[in-house]
Amino acid sequence: MLRRLGWLCSCICWLSLGCGLAAARPPASSPPPLRVRPLAKDVFVHTSFMSGPGAAGPASANGLVVRTSQGVILVDAGWGPAHTEQLLRWVADSLRQRVRLVVLTHAPGVSRAGSVAVLRARGIRVY
Repeated sequence: MLRRLGWLCSCICWLSLGCGLAAARPPASSPPPLRVRPLAKDVFVHTSFMSGPGAAGPASANGLVVRTSQGVILVDAGWGPAHTEQLLRWVADSLRQRVRLVVLTHAPGVSRAGSVAVLRARGIRVY
């Protein structure tokens, strides 16, 4: 378990440095709502996109989905409540497990504040 935690911390650092698996920016007219890709056994990268006023194109946000024997741990939850709902639905449908806790790597801003509310409404611990 300690090795897995160390590996998870390495992945978080890797994603934080901008070396993650975010794809090239899609066309501004139709950004994908959510993308999930395998990274390693029981570890997935989730990517969500959001466009803002005056933005040249959609910005991507990466996070991790880690499957454990006791449930799923998320590292970040996407751009907002809609992406968070999609991510929770993906976990339930694809991994057939419940999200047990979420670790946010930075304070939720205005666009992400709704994600915390969605998670807490489902009884998911948020750190």
